[in-house]
Amino acid sequence: MTARAIPIAQVVTTRGRSIAAVWLIVGGAALVVAGFFLPWFQGDGVFALRTFSGFGLARDLHTLTSSMETVMGGSLSPLLFYVAPAGAVGVALYAVLAGASAVSRLFSVTVGLYGLALAAAVLVVAMTPVTDATRLLGAPSWGLGVTAFGAAVMVAVGLWRGERDDGA
Repeated sequence: MTARAIPIAQVVTTRGRSIAAVWLIVGGAALVVAGFFLPWFQGDGVFALRTFSGFGLARDLHTLTSSMETVMGGSLSPLLFYVAPAGAVGVALYAVLAGASAVSRLFSVTVGLYGLALAAAVLVVAMTPVTDATRLLGAPSWGLGVTAFGAAVMVAVGLWRGERDDGA
């Protein structure tokens, strides 16, 4: 049985791409988490001097739903906001521990798409005149863009296939 020699350039390139993918996943996750605490919207009307972050929107949504008499036992809707940064942290930890495996890339795409969907849904709800949120929330702010960009990086890295994944 003879051993097959692997050129050192191929090993370095494959390992370099794997490390780069892990760092990009971690970077995208860091942007999602940081953007969650940055201002997403400027207040409007009586809230004109206030900014709303993703965390603040989730907290306010929890306060509103728990104070309503028709909601029994609380609501799970604030959890929809908290899943994005928690999932991003989980994916980043998994990528650091397991490397840029197919599973970590799948998790990265899933959490990234969820983050993008959350940012788009919040933007649509806040900017659509049909909802009542337009009188409370003003123009979107830069924190929402940071969150969406971090989620887009996670999706792009998850879809990016290196030499190692192609079987070369």
